[in-house]
Amino acid sequence: MSIVIVQHTKTPSESVERLLNKLGEEPKVLHYGKAVDKLTQYQFFKEHGIPHPEWSINVEDANSWLANGSTVFGRRQIKTSGGSGIEILEEPLEESCEDFKVFTKYIKKKREFRVNLFQHKIINIREKVKEAGKEGNSMIRNKTNGFTTTHCKPMSEELTSMVKDWAMQASMVSDSDFIGVDIGYNQFKNLVFVLEVNSGPSIEGKSVNDFVEAIQNANI
Repeated sequence: MSIVIVQHTKTPSESVERLLNKLGEEPKVLHYGKAVDKLTQYQFFKEHGIPHPEWSINVEDANSWLANGSTVFGRRQIKTSGGSGIEILEEPLEESCEDFKVFTKYIKKKREFRVNLFQHKIINIREKVKEAGKEGNSMIRNKTNGFTTTHCKPMSEELTSMVKDWAMQASMVSDSDFIGVDIGYNQFKNLVFVLEVNSGPSIEGKSVNDFVEAIQNANI
């Protein structure tokens, strides 16, 4: 018998292939990439008291935030991952504008983490850092802007606890077996907040072995 990972992504995932190559012939059925759109995520965060950036579907709110000096992001699509599709609004929009599906108010962050979970259990915490020689906007920490995930710099017990707690709670928005929760940290305010939940996270480097170990140890 062979392992089966049911992919819910439009194209085959290299992350899944890496896992399959490591796991070999084992009878397991798992789900990868059962995406949950951003509006559903934000509503879930709000209903469950999970700290997250302020958001709205109304152009009036976005313009008000801009008028008050806040940085505002607009999303034309609500089913994307890794920060793709986010635009930084440079000027107020026409009230009749229907280009964007949701707006979020940017929260300054000193650090950003990727918490990887298998079946809602944390397997590791990685930190997003700028790769040497790469340029890009640090407000959106993805590969396009030169960021990668690596081992975390030292974290206090309090910060570690907050990151783990909110990641586990946020992960419940999706029933994908593989989840990556992006979490920001504002050091000045000692504020931890959830940015998004990825139900088809990129799995590479040390995370490949961490996921493999979690699958092998799981009671499936």
